[in-house]
This record gives sequence, C-alpha cells and structure tokens, in this order.
Amino acid sequence: MANGRNQISQMIEDVILTKAFLIKGKVEGKFHRLSKLLNTYGRNFLVISGATMVDLARGETIRTPQVHINLNQIVLAHELVETSGDFYQKALASEGVSDKSIRIRAFHHGAVNLEFTGLIRPGAYEAQALENRFFVMEDCTIRGFDHGMGKDFQRLEKLPYAILRKEAISYIYDFSQEA
Repeated sequence: MANGRNQISQMIEDVILTKAFLIKGKVEGKFHRLSKLLNTYGRNFLVISGATMVDLARGETIRTPQVHINLNQIVLAHELVETSGDFYQKALASEGVSDKSIRIRAFHHGAVNLEFTGLIRPGAYEAQALENRFFVMEDCTIRGFDHGMGKDFQRLEKLPYAILRKEAISYIYDFSQEA
C-alpha cells in the first residue's frame, strides 16, 4: 500500500476548494489552463484522480483514487503545477489582470467563511459572460482558515492567482467603485 500512497502524492497538480473540502490531486482531461477548462467544461462533475480530501470542518483526511466534484460546489481552484506551455501562459496573462486591473475583496459564506483579496479584470465577477462561471484573481490573499488545520491551508493564504466561481461569492467590495 505504501506504493499506492506515493502514487497519490506524486499526482498532485491541482487544488480545488469546495464548500466542504480542500481537494488536492490531478484534474483529469486537462490539456490547457484550469481556468479555461472550468469555464468550458461541459459536464456537471469534475473528475480528480489521486485525490486527497481534507474536511474543512473537522480536518479529517480522506484519500481516494478518484473523486467527482459537482462544479456548483467549487469555491476556488488553483494549479500547483503548471502543466501548460508558454502559449497558455501568455494566454492567461492576456486574459487575466492588466494595467487596468482593480482590487476587490470578495466574501464566501459557507462551512468556513472566507475573504479573498486581490486583483481582477474590471467587471470579471459580473454575469455579462454567462458561459464564464469562473474568474481569475491575481495576487490573491485568503483569510478565514483555522490556523490549526495544517500546512495545506497555510499554503492557500497567499497565491499568485486563484480561480473563483462567481456564484460561490456572497459579497464583493469593489475598490474601483469608491467615490
């Protein structure tokens, strides 16, 4: 069994935060940026292989070869391992934050209440693009995790970027709207 555990830990490329779990593993069928995959995904359930799931309320860990995540449960996603090439890195930069980026604070109300602070494209959180259920936040700081939950949660407190699901956000303070 030790060999199986090593396989699971070696496959961690992606982190998905849902309303109930922090899930680490590898998103199956990902051939480009995770943000693009999430916005164009045609199924209800995202498949993660080699999954480690950490319960947000109790901190219990579950390891499983595969888990299917309902997209409506996703709060945040992040690629730990950049699997795409320079072309996709350039595409992310052009679709992501620009000189006209704005700072926001976004709040998620759930089993764990979270605050996300960072830079986004103006209006990225609005529903103008109905096909885009997710938006990218650069220079993302996350507050609200219990510090006793472990290193996995401490690593999420400051990310170069995070992919947020629009409908998981309860409140937004948009600093560009200040008078």
